[in-house]
Amino acid sequence: MGIEIPIYCYHPKMPPLGACRMCFVELRRCQAAQTACTTPVSEGMIVHTKTEKVLKARRGTLEFLLINHPLDCPICDKGGECDLQDFTLRHGPGGTRYTVPKRHYQKPIPVSENILLDRERCILCQRCTRFSSEISMDNGLVMINRGFRMEVGTAPIMLSIRSSPATRLRFVQWEH
Repeated sequence: MGIEIPIYCYHPKMPPLGACRMCFVELRRCQAAQTACTTPVSEGMIVHTKTEKVLKARRGTLEFLLINHPLDCPICDKGGECDLQDFTLRHGPGGTRYTVPKRHYQKPIPVSENILLDRERCILCQRCTRFSSEISMDNGLVMINRGFRMEVGTAPIMLSIRSSPATRLRFVQWEH
């Protein structure tokens, strides 16, 4: 149909989550904007994708996502192939109201021989952590902490430690 609904967390092989809050649409007879990916389709449903309410919600989501993003698009290895950059140009605010310094993380963290985790560019869409738990089922990547401290990290591993005749299990965070 040619109707764009921006998405970050959606993947056809995983159940809808609505974590990224980008796929906002307005449904007739609903007060607030709804996430398109988690809203079941029903007979006679009327969906609006470009109302002021929807566009305002998307601008707010993008402003929030960019609060701690490094905004280094010209030197980023994803330059020109980045949904965040594309959606910000099409749907985002022209600037930010945020004046507090951005948070910084150790860069990059090797997750495996072939994968490096750059948490400064992460928008916490949870796509990678959901893939890890639902598709590969190894729980190698998880969301750590809550609220403004939330970040993607490596899963704790269980080590068996013998300190008595009974075996105890304890969680140990991987060190990098």
